[in-house]
Amino acid sequence: MFSSPRLGYCLAISGGVLWAVAGACGQALFRNNTVTAGWLVPIRLVLAGLLFLLLARLTMGPVLGQVWRDRRALGLLLVYALCGVATSQYTFYGAIQLANVAFSTVMCYICPIFILLFTILRERRRPRFYEAAGVVLVVVGVFACATHFDLTRLSVSPAALVMGLLCAVSSAVNTLLPLSLMKKYGLLPTMGWGMLLGGGVMTALFRPWTVPAIVNSQLIGFMAVIILGGTVLAFSAYMRGVQLVGPVAGVVLSAVEPLTAVVLSVLVLKDSFTPADYFGFALILLTIPVISIGQQRETKQTAAALEQERSAP
Repeated sequence: MFSSPRLGYCLAISGGVLWAVAGACGQALFRNNTVTAGWLVPIRLVLAGLLFLLLARLTMGPVLGQVWRDRRALGLLLVYALCGVATSQYTFYGAIQLANVAFSTVMCYICPIFILLFTILRERRRPRFYEAAGVVLVVVGVFACATHFDLTRLSVSPAALVMGLLCAVSSAVNTLLPLSLMKKYGLLPTMGWGMLLGGGVMTALFRPWTVPAIVNSQLIGFMAVIILGGTVLAFSAYMRGVQLVGPVAGVVLSAVEPLTAVVLSVLVLKDSFTPADYFGFALILLTIPVISIGQQRETKQTAAALEQERSAP
């Protein structure tokens, strides 16, 4: 029961929904309070980082601090904390503050395209058909969302568009950079230290104590959802779900996050979108199954070719 694919689907979907809910809570705070992304993100990262480190200490023991004794790994951890964790979180909530949670979340899902471009450049090869198709879908989708097919004006502010694109780039960094650290030192310590260090730098940079936040039950409740539900529970549920259903299905299921964000924007936050917005959202989200299915087929073809070579006389 606790290792069935059905449970894996439920957990992966739950993680995506919780991430979207956290983004919607952030938008509600920006509208109804005096807080900004520079206030929210440092607090979220520091507290979530401490929670992840506590979980790591309880489940892994004293290995928690091993990364601090490896100078090379420590340098990579700092780059991950600043260029990956801190930047991706700040640009994500910055785009929400400047536009809305639906736009920010969908823009963040351009991340796989930047990962593909990095892979193609590193391997010095031409893009495969499904990779080129994904790039075209993203370009047309972003164009539709940003211009509504009217070349004379932008439908969102230039700052929001830049924030969204930077979120996608930094999310790619956030995905690729810590892989070696996670493999050597574990998932929870890497994430915990990355969030704590990134949050510490963001705290010094934005000084959230200088922001005149309105401390009330709404602020406390939304921050609890953002930190506990949208960080610790969401990530734990999604990662466990991916372990049960596999990475390809997990990536496809993660599309529930932007879909949930759009629903929350319309039904709860009362944002309005045009047909061009929905068309652009759909094209961007379509890149997820296109790339995932293409990679899966390529892996199967490679494995079949290798098996054929081994069985040849």
